[in-house]
Amino acid sequence: MSEETPEAARARRRRALLWVVPLLVLLIGGLFAVTLAVGGYALRTMTGG
Repeated sequence: MSEETPEAARARRRRALLWVVPLLVLLIGGLFAVTLAVGGYALRTMTGG
């Protein structure tokens, strides 16, 4: 098992973050969009519009 230098570990963590952050943004954005859509639809049906 090869010892990993702190620099290599840091680089790998940064590369992982570059994947995780956009995925999280997409996930949260998607949830937000769905919530808005459902909320808007419920509002329209409740107000009879």
